[in-house]
Amino acid sequence: MKSQQLFVFNIFIQILNRYALSQVNLIGRHGCYAKSGDINLGISMIIHESGQGDEICGQRLSARFFLEVVFSMGLTFDKINQDSSILPNITLGFIVLDDCGKDTAALARAMAFTSSNHKCNKLNDENKQDGITYSKCCEALNNNSVKGVIGPFSSRQNIMAASLLSLYGIPTLAPVASSEELDDKSRFGYFLRLFPADRFQAEAMLAFYTYQNWSYSALIYSEGGYGENGAKLINNEAKKRGICLAFTFMLPSRPVESDFEYIRRLLDMNPEAVVITLFLEQDVVETFFIQMKNFEIFHNFIWFGSETVILLDKNKFEGILSLSVPQSNEIPEFNEALKQ
Repeated sequence: MKSQQLFVFNIFIQILNRYALSQVNLIGRHGCYAKSGDINLGISMIIHESGQGDEICGQRLSARFFLEVVFSMGLTFDKINQDSSILPNITLGFIVLDDCGKDTAALARAMAFTSSNHKCNKLNDENKQDGITYSKCCEALNNNSVKGVIGPFSSRQNIMAASLLSLYGIPTLAPVASSEELDDKSRFGYFLRLFPADRFQAEAMLAFYTYQNWSYSALIYSEGGYGENGAKLINNEAKKRGICLAFTFMLPSRPVESDFEYIRRLLDMNPEAVVITLFLEQDVVETFFIQMKNFEIFHNFIWFGSETVILLDKNKFEGILSLSVPQSNEIPEFNEALKQ
C-alpha cells in the first residue's frame, strides 16, 4: 500500500515541479548552509521573513530568536562531533534550508531533502546571491543523503512537509509544532514532536480564566491546522468550564485591512467580552497586534494568546498575556559563542 502511495505521490510531485513550482527554487533564493558528515540531517528553519504577494521569501532577516535557533543547532552538532563517546568514529553533518515561515516553502524544502527530487541540480552559478551558489547547495544535497529532518517551525508547515517526508521514510523532528492533527500516524508516520500538544495549552488557558473568575470571552484564531484545531479545543474546554464566547472569528492566512476592521466592529458590539483569546499562527501575530493597536478600543480588552505570542517584542507590545513554555537551563558556552 505504501509503495502505491509513493508512486502516486511521485507523479503528483512531478506535476507540482512542472507547473505549480516552476518559478520556485526548491532550496530557496538565499541558498543554504551545509556542513557535511558521515550522517547528515536536514534543517528547515525561518532565516528570512516571508515575502509579500507572490514572493515566497523576503529580503529581511527573521526575528533574532530564529537565527539563534539555527546557530545553536550548529553549535550542538560541533559539540556532538567533538565528543567521541556519543558517536564514535562518526561525524554528524547538516544542511540548513530557509523556509521563510511559509508552508509552501516548507513543502519545497522537504522535496529538496528527498533523495529522488533534486530539481535544483539544473541551476547554475548565475543564480548567485549573498555569496552562495545554488549549485553548491545542490552538490551538498546530492552527495549527502539526508537521514532525518529537524523542523519546520510551525504546525501548518509541518502538516505540509511531514506528510511528504513520511512517505519517503524520512523522520521529522519538530521543535515547536503543537497541532494535534500531526498525531495522525496514518498521515504522519515518521513525525515526532518536542513540544506539548495544543490540548494542554487550551486546558491551561481556560484554567487560568477560571482562576481569575473570567466567564465571558471571545476567540480569534488563524486559518489553518494550528488555529482551527486550537479553536475547537478552546470551544470544548470553555463549555466544560461554563465560559461563554461572545464571538469567534477566523483570521485568514493572509489577512487584509477589511479583516481587522471587521474584528474592530465585533469588539465594538461586544464590550462585555473583556478577555480576547487568541490562537494565531506565528507569521500573523505581529501584524495582528500592529493593526489592533491602531484602534482606540485596544486597551479596553485583555489579550491572552497561545505560545506564539511569547516571541513578540515586549518593548512594542506591553501588557499582552501569553502562555510560555518551560525554559531550559542557561548554557554559558552558547552565550559566549553568540558574542563572538
